[in-house]
Amino acid sequence: MTQNRTSALFAAVLTLAVVVVYLGLPSDPDVEYTNDYADHTALQVAGYPSSETLEVVQKAVWRMADGDAGRLSALATSDGSKTRALTNAKIWVEAFGKGAQGRVTAEFMGPAIDRQAVVLYFHDTGRRMALRLRLDGNAGEDGWKIGMNETDPKTATAEPTWAPTAPGTGVPLPPR
Repeated sequence: MTQNRTSALFAAVLTLAVVVVYLGLPSDPDVEYTNDYADHTALQVAGYPSSETLEVVQKAVWRMADGDAGRLSALATSDGSKTRALTNAKIWVEAFGKGAQGRVTAEFMGPAIDRQAVVLYFHDTGRRMALRLRLDGNAGEDGWKIGMNETDPKTATAEPTWAPTAPGTGVPLPPR
């Protein structure tokens, strides 16, 4: 075999191998989610989340634990500005980041139809916070997002007075 034929054959085999490997690998979001899951303490769950609401809440807890306000704010609903969402996310990272690094229980209140309230219990710090989830975009096409419009630290970190003090006791959805 000549040098040119050997080089061409090697290039073809290498190209085929790259295509086969590339098509067999999970997509970047799948890899990111798997890595996040492996790198963080498992989230305990009470109530009845959908797979989508569970995922967005897990990501929120992971972003707080990592101190990543930018990626946390990317989970915000579209009803506020990106600046407000980032400000809110920074407040949450500061207030709840340490607790998010430890054991956390997420209690999903009510069914996930188009809205859902979730209470996060940070066991290591004894803190609680409420998240308001809703489907975002036209007819929910953007998936589940978290309301992040509070820019006042006192309001953004206020304990939910309507929620149980311990997870697993469940209450109906608070009034809208």
